[in-house]
Amino acid sequence: MRAPKRERVEVPGLKPVAAFETGVFLGVNAIENSVLLMNSPRCPFVRGLKVFVHNDLAGTVYRATGRHRVITTEWTGYEDVGGGETAFLRRLREAAGRHPGHWLFAFQNISSLVSGFDLRGALRAGGGAARVVPVPIDGPRLDEDWLGGYDAVLAGVLGRVVSRRGRPVELLLAGNLFCRNEGDERANVAELRRLLGALGVRRPSILLAGGRLALEPLRPRATIALPYAGGRAEAALRRAGVVPARVGLPVGIEGTAEWLRAVGRALGREPAAEACLERELRKLVPEIQWITAEHLLGRRAAVVADAHLGGALARFLDELGLSVRGWFVTGGGRAPAGGRRGARRAESAERTFVEPTVEQFASFLEDDPVDLVIGGSSFKYLALDRGVPYVELGFPSYLTHVLHPRPYLGFAGARCIVESLLNALLERDQRRHATEP
Repeated sequence: MRAPKRERVEVPGLKPVAAFETGVFLGVNAIENSVLLMNSPRCPFVRGLKVFVHNDLAGTVYRATGRHRVITTEWTGYEDVGGGETAFLRRLREAAGRHPGHWLFAFQNISSLVSGFDLRGALRAGGGAARVVPVPIDGPRLDEDWLGGYDAVLAGVLGRVVSRRGRPVELLLAGNLFCRNEGDERANVAELRRLLGALGVRRPSILLAGGRLALEPLRPRATIALPYAGGRAEAALRRAGVVPARVGLPVGIEGTAEWLRAVGRALGREPAAEACLERELRKLVPEIQWITAEHLLGRRAAVVADAHLGGALARFLDELGLSVRGWFVTGGGRAPAGGRRGARRAESAERTFVEPTVEQFASFLEDDPVDLVIGGSSFKYLALDRGVPYVELGFPSYLTHVLHPRPYLGFAGARCIVESLLNALLERDQRRHATEP
């Protein structure tokens, strides 16, 4: 008797790309005096908790005292169908009473969205909302990932802060990705301030940058938009009459030099930018030159990072003489409706995988062995199981934490990246020698 013929069912691979909601969590975490009110069941609260427990040891969104900055309405079954208006208004009044003067970002999950819940209307009607700064976040968007959510929070901030009648500031730097309160992201902000200080900018406004964010209208003389300031953030700036100058990420030597020159042009301080560049290179290049020649040249690498950081890292590795065999784009790879695609093929990478699956990464390591991987922790276990060192930076960083200043942006960040690459390769070589007969 023949066995029944079975059709082969293609099972989609696991894609470790964080959702729109996660980007909203990251944005709220970057503003210490903010609250996220979600019209949803409790599950987003738990999802956010998992993100921050692993990614940010110094995060303040969840507190041991119970005064968490993520608040969900926690529907009953009927409210799930009806939209949860009563629960939302109750939670809104409670949040306004417990967190006066805070930014209050209002958001909803997909069940609330499809039920027709009027988030903006409920926010306007909510009693006590005048005690907080209400900012509605549209979404969630199923055609966007975590970069879209972060951009939505940033746009909400810019829409409230930038004003023609605000306090004059010399420079607004919008679109910094502050994805945790640890030493790497804080040091990134410090490095940006240091480089801007070399151009004579003493008190730049950097968004987002951690800490408390005052609700103070600002009127920037010049505005620079980093890549994480997406379409929503740029639209918010333009509505306020501001046309930002777009720059890339200051990652690596060439990337930071281009960034510095672009900022110098925007401020009319090109000579200061060139003088700063000469000083920095005179110090940095001799420090890493011999490391590059002796340990990095010709090594094979893979990059696991979002559309903005990944391209910048691939370029820097190429600059250091490594061969970038693959770039796995873990954010910004899909173009939102009516928007522009964030990820494009990195010239420095041999192959680019947009929204990669676990299976794709595992096959890549088998087919095209590399000496190391750099980027977020999405595929770290797969690499370590195969003895491939993994330099973790950016989001997510679940398996590496930084308790002291250690940037990856700017010239100081370039030095730290080279140090990490060197140590990872040396450790790998030592392990190989130790296991040889």
